[in-house]
Amino acid sequence: MSIPKSPAEVTPTWFVEHLGWNVTDVQIHEIGAGIGVADMWEKYRIASMFCLVYPAVASRGMDLDVPRERDLANVMLSRQARAAVDLDWVSLLP
Repeated sequence: MSIPKSPAEVTPTWFVEHLGWNVTDVQIHEIGAGIGVADMWEKYRIASMFCLVYPAVASRGMDLDVPRERDLANVMLSRQARAAVDLDWVSLLP
């Protein structure tokens, strides 16, 4: 599944093709949440920034001299770094 790069790419067709939803499902989700896809996308990007807290805090309690723990910290932080670039977190900062 491809990750959309902008709200413009998140259309009802994207939900149908990538998540198997039908158009009615998408319409119900938008109406039920009271917000549109662009607003949902913005909230997702902001929420994903908060997820950086977990690997940062978890790695503080790890013994990074143990290869398995060091590898886990590396994977968690690498994924957050990739999310930061893919979701353009810098543009969200004041």
